[in-house]
Amino acid sequence: MILLKTTFKTAAVFFCSVFAIFLSSCGSTPEAPEAVPEFDESQAVSVSVISTKKRDFFSSIDRSVLDLVAKGSPDSLRAAYSQLHKSVESDYSEAEKTLLKMMKSFMTILWPSQNQNWTIPDVGTNLYTGCIDSVNRGIYDLSLGSSAAAGDGGAGNFFAHAMPPLIVVEHSLSAEYYGRAESSLRSALNLYGDSVMANYLLGLVYERQGKNQQAMDCFTAANSLCPSGVKEIQLHLAQVCYNLKNYDMAIAVGEQILLAYPQEAEVYKICAQSAYAINDLEKTESFIVRILLLEPENIDYVLMRAKILMEKQDYIRASSLLDVVQRKRPDARNYYLLRARLQREWNKNNNAAVETMTKALVSWPKDTEILVLAADVASAAGNSIGGRSALDLAQMALSQDPGNSQALNIMVREFHKAGNSQRAYEISSRLVATGDAGKDILYTHIDICIALKRTTEASALAQKLYQQDSSNEENCMYYVKVLAASGDTATAATMINRFLENANPKMKSFLLYERSFLQPTEDLQLADLRSSLTSNPRNRDSLYRLYQIYYRKSDWRRAQYYLKQVVALEPNNGDLMRRNGELDKLLGR
Repeated sequence: MILLKTTFKTAAVFFCSVFAIFLSSCGSTPEAPEAVPEFDESQAVSVSVISTKKRDFFSSIDRSVLDLVAKGSPDSLRAAYSQLHKSVESDYSEAEKTLLKMMKSFMTILWPSQNQNWTIPDVGTNLYTGCIDSVNRGIYDLSLGSSAAAGDGGAGNFFAHAMPPLIVVEHSLSAEYYGRAESSLRSALNLYGDSVMANYLLGLVYERQGKNQQAMDCFTAANSLCPSGVKEIQLHLAQVCYNLKNYDMAIAVGEQILLAYPQEAEVYKICAQSAYAINDLEKTESFIVRILLLEPENIDYVLMRAKILMEKQDYIRASSLLDVVQRKRPDARNYYLLRARLQREWNKNNNAAVETMTKALVSWPKDTEILVLAADVASAAGNSIGGRSALDLAQMALSQDPGNSQALNIMVREFHKAGNSQRAYEISSRLVATGDAGKDILYTHIDICIALKRTTEASALAQKLYQQDSSNEENCMYYVKVLAASGDTATAATMINRFLENANPKMKSFLLYERSFLQPTEDLQLADLRSSLTSNPRNRDSLYRLYQIYYRKSDWRRAQYYLKQVVALEPNNGDLMRRNGELDKLLGR
């Protein structure tokens, strides 16, 4: 603002002087000048001078073209290119050349899956092209956003905010620069809320910081603005859905990508992991098969397929896949986990499983999953691994993960097996109280309650499980077991006879074993136990009860006959071996 001050006094003096000259030139006698009035200078008039407004760098370009570029989707960039492209290079303005270079860079950096062979004119260095060059060199450009050339709210201002964060596509940033990028992109979205580019970049900023819900919101917004779909956006959307455990949506988005890109292995991997998380084994395996067609040497997914086959009890095919892994990458961590499980569940070879887990512990001595499986193997084998008992290994796992339910359950089982049912009850009670205890923990707790004569507690839990799912065999088995243990023999007998009508061999063997306790005479007891073994010759409980009956009758030969079958099922059980040795002496061997 410039202030021009001119007093009336000065004006009057000037006028009188001119007038005097005029009179003298006419030969007239000048009259005496009138008194000049005095004025207060505070009455001066101030005049405003308007400053020149800085024009936006891209103001010469049609607004509709700038809107398409600001949207920044593959389709909008193509549309902008078709409107801006000229056949004669000299017809381009500097702003048009700059915008074309920016558009080509946006397509290359943001949407590499899109085909584009654009021809663009050479352009000199300016703030915008310099920013692109900085991004390509992995430098966060701070000059563009602070420059006056960015304009006053026009397209140039939007690009000044949106372009520096392009660096997050291929580079990790420090916390400070993630903050700058977030603030800058928020400003860009305030100017153009429907920008696919800005929403996508902001989603990347959040995803890199582990802010998956905010990232999902941004990727969802970007995806909704692209009806034809963009692979890069959908791929990140599927990943954050998986991170948020929204597995169904992760699969849905992944399958949408695969319609257009059926050879995209990374998408199959997200879908496979999501399907496995919701226990859809058939769908998981179908995704893994496609992964292995694209990446035959991907041992991680060979192992994952072996794991699924084992869960489906297809042990033969699982074993052949593990043989492949053993030849190609025998040091794979998951190989040891699966091999030990296979040895236990299919080969029934606890000693081999002990040997496998001994090797695993050498390489991964503090790995919680390996410690838990080692403890489980040691418990089943009745043996130590690396000089540590099942209890020792379970406690080591708990030192890494204090809430590990599998390790706690192993401790419960070991205390219960050792006859320390009170200590087992203390731990299992805590597990049951969480409300998240698995069926195996609940069943073990019922057994412990029966051992401690806590039949009311055992009955309440068994009845609850039975009412929740009366078709579940184990629920039925434990319901019958608790009825018998609590003295309700009439109801137990009724339930046993009802279940026997449609029981499979394993269930029938159990029911006959339980009914043997309800029979009034020894002959009826023996009849039920023999029938139990007819249905399931490997019923450990029936075999052991027959040993006990014949041992009480001093029929050592028959007692040993049944005990040896129990020993064959549990070859590492020290107590059984001691009892068998006692019978050898009684038989004079």
